[in-house]
Amino acid sequence: MARCMLLCTYNVPGKIIDELLEISAKPDTATEEFRWSLMRTAEQPLEDPTELPVANFKTDFEGSTIEELGSYFRARYVVEFPKAPATWNAYSFGVLDERSVRDKTLLMVAWWEAEPFDELPDDEDLREAWMPTGWKTLRVRFEDAAWLAMCIDINDSLYLEECAGPENFREDGTLILPE
Repeated sequence: MARCMLLCTYNVPGKIIDELLEISAKPDTATEEFRWSLMRTAEQPLEDPTELPVANFKTDFEGSTIEELGSYFRARYVVEFPKAPATWNAYSFGVLDERSVRDKTLLMVAWWEAEPFDELPDDEDLREAWMPTGWKTLRVRFEDAAWLAMCIDINDSLYLEECAGPENFREDGTLILPE
């Protein structure tokens, strides 16, 4: 079963998290083999997929930046993921924030390793689309989140490259996924 870490930077009500978990488990929105693993506290052990219902809780990550969450994710991955099942998504994690409560979206955060800019071929389009190494975010609707997490896990660099252009986003900033 594929799993992806889920963090909250806002005290998201349990019923909102339940909604994400229910939508992600439906066969028509993701494979039946994908589940989120909610990290409520920084010291919480890596656990099995989060079960419904999720009680309200105070997150340890309230107000954290993407860089802070990324550092936490990498530290947990380096130390604990080698002991965890190979089904953990090692390249990305989901973030529920204040906006998630309003519009049922989340941020998918993925690590991007860039080729050094000065080593790129002399191709204007390639140089214009270049992104520096670091954490990249994509806002997606709940119904698309599990699918995107699985795509990033399978081929993170290809997917991030393909959805970089503004034509791939709605007016509200959420990613448009292919049908």
